[in-house]
Amino acid sequence: MDVGTLTGCGALGLSLVAFVVERACARAKRLVGLEVRVNVVETKLEPLWKDVSFAAVQAAASLLHSPDNELGLDEFIDRMREGMLTAVERAEFIRLLRAVCETGPTAGKRHAADVLLREQLRHA
Repeated sequence: MDVGTLTGCGALGLSLVAFVVERACARAKRLVGLEVRVNVVETKLEPLWKDVSFAAVQAAASLLHSPDNELGLDEFIDRMREGMLTAVERAEFIRLLRAVCETGPTAGKRHAADVLLREQLRHA
């Protein structure tokens, strides 16, 4: 090969490298923009999911709370709503919720106990 051919091949190689780098930079800029948009969506959705979770826990607590305290959960539900459950109370509450999950009188109460159980385990 002569010098002219080598120079032409080198120039072509450099052009290809420059093209690939330019495309990669353009793609990286688009990804940064996408990352910013995803962060904005996450920031807006997080409070919504917290509210939905809180509402589900409150609804489950209302379903399980009964005037005759048939399941023995009322005191624990009241303490949970006040944010005053101690570690010992939470452990007993979890034990009772597990029992309701397994042998609760209705499917609705078993499901409500499961919702509360998952919430309590998250805080345990």
